[in-house]
Amino acid sequence: MTIDAAAMHRVLLASRSRRRDSEIIERDDWLQIRTPSSSQSRHNKVLRAVFEDESVDRVIDEVLVEHEARGAKLSWVVDLASQPELGLSCRLAAAGLPVMGLGLGMARSTSDADGTPPDGLRVTLATMGDADIYAEVMVRGWPQPEARRHILRDGVIEACDRA
Repeated sequence: MTIDAAAMHRVLLASRSRRRDSEIIERDDWLQIRTPSSSQSRHNKVLRAVFEDESVDRVIDEVLVEHEARGAKLSWVVDLASQPELGLSCRLAAAGLPVMGLGLGMARSTSDADGTPPDGLRVTLATMGDADIYAEVMVRGWPQPEARRHILRDGVIEACDRA
């Protein structure tokens, strides 16, 4: 099975919390969400980076300097589509970005799905009124610091504002 990395990156982008001033910078070799009004890494993220070896360190430095200048945190996704394949994580760590963890994911095309959930599963549209419930489920269901509850709640509210 062939994975369409660009499609996966678009899904990641769609799932990101955005603000009215969020900028999407997208090229074949780069996908970044940059939000001047936010210092949070969930609003400032590099999702795709494909470099020629000689430009890696220069671009990493440029991105970090720009975010540091406005006091913004940044997260950077390194996946199998990242280039150079070996060493990008190490170069990011050497530049001062901490490794937040490793993640495993799955992808599946939904083009053949009929939209009917399996028996016993109910799908409902989340509204702003569900923000507290969503934050509660996330904090209890996955190891999350209690301090993240408001960030999770605000993410639902921002998503509803965009819809």
